[in-house]
Amino acid sequence: MNLFFSLLICIGTGANAAVFPDGYYSGEGVATNAQGSKFKYKVELTIDKLKWKYTYHYPANKIVTYEMDDVAQTNGFYKMISNGVEVGSGYCGVSQCRLKLNLNAQKIDVTSHFLDNIMYVLGENATTGYYFEENLNRTDL
Repeated sequence: MNLFFSLLICIGTGANAAVFPDGYYSGEGVATNAQGSKFKYKVELTIDKLKWKYTYHYPANKIVTYEMDDVAQTNGFYKMISNGVEVGSGYCGVSQCRLKLNLNAQKIDVTSHFLDNIMYVLGENATTGYYFEENLNRTDL
């Protein structure tokens, strides 16, 4: 099984800080490829001001951690920075964000929505061919 990287991002500063408030989120994701093969994984996310830290717990005890910075632009647009390099960009509305990433040679397209302290994520990793869905509950309230 190829490592599936979803990165449930819709980053929170400037225009989108109210969309995804600072806090700790955790939940599960399901990845499905075109042949119908699926696997589940766990996700932990900490949002602290402009920093987003993700920990993915994949099958076979594979743990992957990513840290990213959000850089607000104008009119709800933003850029994602990892280790000083721009790895993606997107935009947010009132409660929903879109993001395109090119991170670690993987092309990822994500839509995220925040409602009642739950982050709902749908996306595709074009590199691996997996579609993914994640639901993360805010657990620090």
